Amino acid sequence: MENQRKLFWTRLLEKAKEKDADFQNLSPVYYHWIGKGSGKYGIRFILSVLNDKTNISVSIDGGNKEQNKEWFDELGKHKEELEKRFGEKLEWYRLDSKRASGIGKDYFGYGLKHKETWDEIQEKMVKDMMKLEDVFKEYIGRLK
Repeated sequence: MENQRKLFWTRLLEKAKEKDADFQNLSPVYYHWIGKGSGKYGIRFILSVLNDKTNISVSIDGGNKEQNKEWFDELGKHKEELEKRFGEKLEWYRLDSKRASGIGKDYFGYGLKHKETWDEIQEKMVKDMMKLEDVFKEYIGRLK
């Protein structure tokens, strides 16, 4: 499974490079996720792959639960505008019982065990992550 994940990330990062995505500092890994900073400590842009699902997200986990929830709620005040700019609804995971929160998009029916769809989902993930970053960067930059 680890080799499959590394192969998935290798191919995704090749597609990202072709599209001039700002993923240059990422390397293929054996983990189910890869991520990059947002410019604000504790907030990262994450891509993940499981057997039957992939995901792109804004991960909010600066180590302080209260701060994470404040950041999530502040971004949530702009939910309608953020989703309009993104072009579709996003999943908003406040996760009250957990330290972290997240905002993202799930792609069900795609994943490691669906190798025949890797090209398609990798293209979508790269395109949508570029859009997610573009939409959220300004709002993340305003967080205190």
